[in-house]
Amino acid sequence: MNSGKIIGGVILAAGVIIGLSVWLGRQNQPNQPKPVQPGDQPVNSAPVADITKTSNTQSVTSPAISTLPAATTNSQGVPATGGTLTPNANGLITDWSEKIDEALKSGAEDREVAKSLLKSFPRFPAEGQVEAIQHISNLLPDEDYPELAKLMEDEKLPEDVLDELIMDLLNRPNKIMLPELLELAKNPQHPKATEAKDFLELYLEEDYGTDWNLWRTKMEEWLKANPD
Repeated sequence: MNSGKIIGGVILAAGVIIGLSVWLGRQNQPNQPKPVQPGDQPVNSAPVADITKTSNTQSVTSPAISTLPAATTNSQGVPATGGTLTPNANGLITDWSEKIDEALKSGAEDREVAKSLLKSFPRFPAEGQVEAIQHISNLLPDEDYPELAKLMEDEKLPEDVLDELIMDLLNRPNKIMLPELLELAKNPQHPKATEAKDFLELYLEEDYGTDWNLWRTKMEEWLKANPD
């Protein structure tokens, strides 16, 4: 037998075996996606629901965030409250300046504005109390002074507040001023006691020490002789 034919047959058989093995290997591999060629349209692996179609289930629409009003803050960085009082951890009103402006612009009578500020006064911080007293002094009529006298006699108020109150008192009529000065002078614990006694001496031109009954008698005599 010709050796060349034998070799050719062997090569041909080998080629068949190799080709068969490759074909069998591809059959056992999972399907691979077809490579995308330029210009081909991409194919989604799953259908996308048509959002324009309605369903039988009830949908809930949430309001757009852009439609919500923006929060506002006052000069201290505290959210504005639209006229309500905003207390801090100590119970003090933090937006006291806005509260005072609101009262002054309310259009109410002076007496009512002053009483409104007096009502809020205990919850103002010291600087707010000073400003409030300045307005109250200008707005509160003499016949309502007893309401302010309660503050004047409060020995625990800050010094700056008491300074404003004593200035207000000295601008009141004598029949209001002198009796209130006597009340202050009688209380040695009050920061304005000495100052009040000095003013009494200035008006009555005498020093009666701690004899408060005599002080009152002499004061009443002076008021009769010096009516407002």
